[in-house]
Amino acid sequence: MTASSIHSKADRLYVCLGVLLLVPSGAFGAQTEAEKESAARSRFVEATKQYNLGQFDQALRAYKAVYELKPHPGLLFNIAQCYRRLEDFSSAAFYYRRYRDEAHLAGADAQLVNGLIAEVEDKQAKREAHQREVEITRAATKLAADQAALQAATEKLAAEEQRNPAVLIGPTPQDNRDTIFTKWWFWTAAGVLVTSASIYYALPVHPRNTTLGEIGVRVAR
Repeated sequence: MTASSIHSKADRLYVCLGVLLLVPSGAFGAQTEAEKESAARSRFVEATKQYNLGQFDQALRAYKAVYELKPHPGLLFNIAQCYRRLEDFSSAAFYYRRYRDEAHLAGADAQLVNGLIAEVEDKQAKREAHQREVEITRAATKLAADQAALQAATEKLAAEEQRNPAVLIGPTPQDNRDTIFTKWWFWTAAGVLVTSASIYYALPVHPRNTTLGEIGVRVAR
C-alpha cells in the first residue's frame, strides 16, 4: 500500500467518522445530557471546518475539546490526523495507536491505521537521525575551531619566547649573608691590632727599672 493510497483511505475514514460523530447518541441508546451533546456537535462542525481550511492547530484544539465532551474513539483518529499534518509525528503515532486500540479495529481498517503508524514513525526516525547528524557536525566544527585556536596560541607563545628569551636568575649565595665579618669597623679595628702587634714585636728588648726611683713630693700647706 502506497503512501498516497493510505492518505486517500485515511481521508475517507476521516469523513465517515465525522458523520458518525454527528449522529445523536440517542440513536445508539439512552439519551444523555442534551446540552453537552449539542455543544459537542457544534464544536465538531467547527473543528472540521478549520481542518478543511488547513488550520490544523486550531482544529486540533477543537477536536480535543469535543473529546472532553464526548469521548468517542473516532475523535482520536481526527486528533492524530491533525498531528500528522502539523508534522508532530511522535504524537500522531500515539493517537493512531489509541484509536486503533479503543475502536478495536480489524481487517482493512486496522491495516490502514497500521500503515499510518509506520509512516509517521519512519518520518520521526529520519528526523531524529538528521538532528543527530546536525549535532555531530556542530560539535566537530567547534572542536576544529578550538584546536585551531590552541595551535595559534601555541605558535604565538613560541614566537614571543624567541624574541624575548627568558633570563634565569640563580639563588642568592649563602656567603653574602650580613654577618659581623662584613662590617667595616670590624676590619678597621683588626687592622689596628695587627699593626700594633707588629710594631711591638719589632722593637729591641731593654732591661727596665721596675722601681719608682726618687720622686720629689711637695706637700701642700
